[in-house]
Amino acid sequence: VRRVPALIAVSILYSLAVFVGFLLLVVPGFIVSVWWVFALPVVVTQRLGPIASMGYSRDLVRGHWWRTAVLLTIVVIVMLVVYTAIGLFTGILAAFGGGALTPGEVPWYVDFVVGPVMAAVVTPFFYSMFLSILYDLQVRREGGDLAERIAATA
Repeated sequence: VRRVPALIAVSILYSLAVFVGFLLLVVPGFIVSVWWVFALPVVVTQRLGPIASMGYSRDLVRGHWWRTAVLLTIVVIVMLVVYTAIGLFTGILAAFGGGALTPGEVPWYVDFVVGPVMAAVVTPFFYSMFLSILYDLQVRREGGDLAERIAATA
C-alpha cells in the first residue's frame, strides 16, 4: 500500500512519455515504451521512486532493446493466439450448441465461465513471462549468472 503513490506517479509519467513519443512519429513511442516497460514492477520489487524506477528500467533495457522488444512481442502474440483459439472454440460451441442467438448476443456461459477461465489462465502466464524477462535483464546487467557459473566450477 505504501508503494501505491509511486505506482500512480510512474503510471502517469510512463503514459505521458509514450503518448508524446507516439505523437512524434510512432517510432519514439515504441522506443520509450520498451525502455520504461519495467518501471512499474521495479517500483514494487526494488522499492525505487518513480523517476529512479524509470531510470533503472531504461538501464536494464539499454543494450538489449531489440531483444526485449521481440520477447515482449512474442508474449503478446502467444496471448492473442490463446485468446483467439478459446474464442473460436467458444464461438463454434455457441453456434452448434443449440438455441437461437441473435447477432451480437453472447451466451451466458461465455460471460460467467469462459471469460474468467481465460483471464485465470492467460493473465498469470503474461505476468510470469513479463517478470521472467525482467529477471533475465537484471541477471544480465548485474552478472549474477556469471558469478553462479564461476562458483559452480570451483
